[in-house]
Amino acid sequence: MIETLQQELVDISALKAGVVWREKGKKSAKYLKAIHKNRTAQQYMSGIQVPSSNSDNPPTVSDDTDQMKTSAHQFYQHLYDAEPVWDDAIKDYLDDIQLTKTLDSNDAATLVKPFTINELIDQASRLTKQSSPGADGLSYPYLAILFQIPMLERLVTDLYNQALDGVFPTLWQDIRVRLLPKKGDLSLLKNWLRNSRDKATN
Repeated sequence: MIETLQQELVDISALKAGVVWREKGKKSAKYLKAIHKNRTAQQYMSGIQVPSSNSDNPPTVSDDTDQMKTSAHQFYQHLYDAEPVWDDAIKDYLDDIQLTKTLDSNDAATLVKPFTINELIDQASRLTKQSSPGADGLSYPYLAILFQIPMLERLVTDLYNQALDGVFPTLWQDIRVRLLPKKGDLSLLKNWLRNSRDKATN
C-alpha cells in the first residue's frame, strides 16, 4: 500500500513539472521540483505598465497588486470585447448551412447514456501529456491516475453524469488564463502569451 502511494506521488510530481524523467529505474524528485520551481519563476510578473492619470505623461511600471489587476482587467476587457455584428449578416450565414445528416433515435440515445468508470479511465488515458496545467497545477494525464482510485469511483461517475443534465461544478464554469512570457519588455501585457483554460477543464 505504501509503495503504491509513493508511486502515485512520484507520478503526480512528474505531471506537475510537465515532464517525466527516469534514469536506471529511479525517479528524481529533486529534478522534478527544480523544473517546477523554474517554470513558476518564469511566469512571475514583477510589474506591468499602467496608464498615467495625465494622458500627456507616458505610462509607468507599477508593482502594486491592485493597480496591476486593474490594468490587466482593462487590457483584456478591451482585447476580448465582442465586435458588433449585423443581424442580417448572421441570418445570411445561417441560411447557407444545410443539415443533411442527422442522428436517429438510437444514436441520439447513446449521447446521453450514463458514463461508466471504465469509459472515463479509457478516455483520460488517451489525453495528451502536453496539456496545460489547470488551476490546481495538474495536467490532464493526472485524471487517469485519479479515476483509478476505487474510493473515488462513485464520486467521479456522479460528477460526469450530472454534467449530462447540465449540472457543472463551479470550477468548470470558470475561464482561467495563464500568461506565459514571450520575448520583449515583460512590463507590457502584449508580450505575455495567453494560454486559456476553458470551461469544463481539469
